[in-house]
Amino acid sequence: GDSVSARVVVQTLNEIDSLSPGILASEAEVFTKFGSVEEQIGFAEMLESRFPMDPIALGTAGVIYLKLGDREKCGEMLVRSYALDSSNALTALNYGVYLVGGGSHSAALQVLKRSLELDQGSFLAAYYLATTYLALGDINNAKATILRAEANALRPEEQERLKQLKVRL
Repeated sequence: GDSVSARVVVQTLNEIDSLSPGILASEAEVFTKFGSVEEQIGFAEMLESRFPMDPIALGTAGVIYLKLGDREKCGEMLVRSYALDSSNALTALNYGVYLVGGGSHSAALQVLKRSLELDQGSFLAAYYLATTYLALGDINNAKATILRAEANALRPEEQERLKQLKVRL
């Protein structure tokens, strides 16, 4: 919660040219929590330009754009990220969530299945896969996947999301 200290640490880290994309990507939360829109866009652009072939960096930039409401730029980053590494659970999850948000449930189905296969303990992968099954009218698979999401739900807000989803059944 200390935005001043967080900014100092992030600024210091960003001056290190040899910093890995994974370390830089972990800073995204600081920018989305404390940064201005311009700072968030600047950070996303830096990730893209500095690491144009790194799926984690591109995925992080995509999520930043998604949170800013720029679905076009988000999609560009997440498509590239997933094309570079479809074997990463988080990369698949981010791309799947993007597809669900755009109403592309058929395309999201395989991507989210992949994400859940790669990270069987992921609440979000199971939750979004259940919403996708529901949107496609596959009630039996939606119910089964909700059970998986329930098993993975650890926080009260996750339980609340599941309650809301069950109402839609």
